[in-house]
Amino acid sequence: MFDQGLGDKMGFGIRDDRRRLALIERALVADDIVVAKVGDELAGIVGLKTRGGRYAKGPLSDEALSLRSLYRHLGFVGALRAKFILVPFQSTPPADALYLGEIVVAEAARGRGVGTRLLEEVVTIAREEGKARIQLDVADSNHRARELYERQGYVVVKTIRFGFMRRFMGYGGVDTMDHVLDQPAAKDEA
Repeated sequence: MFDQGLGDKMGFGIRDDRRRLALIERALVADDIVVAKVGDELAGIVGLKTRGGRYAKGPLSDEALSLRSLYRHLGFVGALRAKFILVPFQSTPPADALYLGEIVVAEAARGRGVGTRLLEEVVTIAREEGKARIQLDVADSNHRARELYERQGYVVVKTIRFGFMRRFMGYGGVDTMDHVLDQPAAKDEA
């Protein structure tokens, strides 16, 4: 399912489906992934990242996106292509934020509230971890996701444009959005 969400971003950088899927499979860390199911079917998935952790390790981690590491996995041309495409998506969240790295809802489950429920669970996790906000990036062409985020209280805090990418990936910019969490009520001291 992550390949559905990452496919546009990674498909140009890592064209070989088998290699891309193997890379994703080796890299995922179950503790930092939220899963939604409808019945027995996987309906959605979210990858989370904090300053100290990430939903992906190994080849997809920030430190593993070096040209040398990519070369070992993809060869020279593949490494250059992947580096060109993936570098804009590397991010280290602020210390007070939980970063929502990727959210994917299965096509059959779209429009059924799965994305909303996943985002609600992310809020719960962020509060449990003592985070002040949740941060995410959304492609400028992903209007449906952006509308969902805005309904849930996310606001644009930064925009990065890289128009040259539109030709390769179908979008030319990314908006960083924040959702500031309500502060818990102060406890009475008696």
